[in-house]
Amino acid sequence: MNSPKPVDMVELLSLTEELADAILESDEVKAYQEAEAKLQNNPKARKLLQQFQDLTEQIAELQARGVPAIHMANMLKTLESVKQELDSEPEAVLLQKSAENVENLLEQIGKQMARPLTEPYTFKKD
Repeated sequence: MNSPKPVDMVELLSLTEELADAILESDEVKAYQEAEAKLQNNPKARKLLQQFQDLTEQIAELQARGVPAIHMANMLKTLESVKQELDSEPEAVLLQKSAENVENLLEQIGKQMARPLTEPYTFKKD
């Protein structure tokens, strides 16, 4: 039985570039890009998404500094309100769903790549 030919680092990096290009051409990524463009063309949805991202970042920074949640109560209420409003925008819902699809694709690819490394070795009996 022949073992697979070893792959050097340069060839391996080249293969990862090919995989990245293939992922960028996938239906999931194309759908995400289209959903993102639709959201960008909706000023209200775009503004809400920016508010949501800004608040999320501010809250994360405060949490990282150990600020108690009680001191962020107003920010958390505002975040929840913005999230509800954002969820009522069809473009935002479409973007979220397409982002989940891309995440699922990447997770499947990661599992597929890790499988040969994580499966128990099996030895054939002669």
